[in-house]
Amino acid sequence: MAKSLNVTFVNGSTTVTLPGPIGGSAMSRIKAQAIGLSAGGTRFAYDKGATDRFEAELAFKNLSTDEKEDLDSFFDSDVDGVTTTFTYTDTNGQEYTARFLEPELRITKVVFGIWDVSMKLELSVMGK
Repeated sequence: MAKSLNVTFVNGSTTVTLPGPIGGSAMSRIKAQAIGLSAGGTRFAYDKGATDRFEAELAFKNLSTDEKEDLDSFFDSDVDGVTTTFTYTDTNGQEYTARFLEPELRITKVVFGIWDVSMKLELSVMGK
């Protein structure tokens, strides 16, 4: 796996390349369990028997308008928000089957032509 300063999102013939996320990517492993507290104060868990999920939070800073628009188009047209999976390659060169976890991209206009964007992805495996 070759390291890169960039990450890519690929679906079919469409590739979006962005600078690596600021602060890396915060990853979570989520067990398929429901938890609760009984009336008597006892903690309980119900194991749903499903496969664990893996999530990543990515924050991109200072994207150009072209980079933001490429990502907007990919999110809106190529994968239709959370509908379609795609290949995400991180800065370590590790590829994941990914899906947007939420039907939104959080976008902040920093100054004219400069944007910050953050998102959550569901990943096929935990990153290395």
